[in-house]
Amino acid sequence: MMPDAPILTPELSPRVLVVEDEELIRWAIGVSLKAEGYVVVEAGTIGEARALMEGPLAAAILDYRLPDETGLDLIPDLRRAHPETPIVMMTAYRTNNLADLAEAAGIAVVMDKPFVVEKLIDVVKGLVAG
Repeated sequence: MMPDAPILTPELSPRVLVVEDEELIRWAIGVSLKAEGYVVVEAGTIGEARALMEGPLAAAILDYRLPDETGLDLIPDLRRAHPETPIVMMTAYRTNNLADLAEAAGIAVVMDKPFVVEKLIDVVKGLVAG
């Protein structure tokens, strides 16, 4: 008889930080990640995100333009607390300079808005799986 597979509880499920000021986009990403078994912590600003960074993070999804700072401004704090956590940046404002800054900051993927949420979820799943 094979042992039962572990049931994923919030303590065992991978935790993903989503930082997006547009509530509907944040909600859609969160619902989609939860449907895949992730625990989602959501923030609408960089200030809120800084308060949610304790504990393990399997991935972080950051919007570039936020009300208080840019997603890039959170990277040093994320790297100090979670040096190995893959980061996905979303933006409607891609420039060559932003692409260079993202690469220098070690962002794994930059996704242009608008995008299909399922594509983002596939990217996160691939990054979390390694």
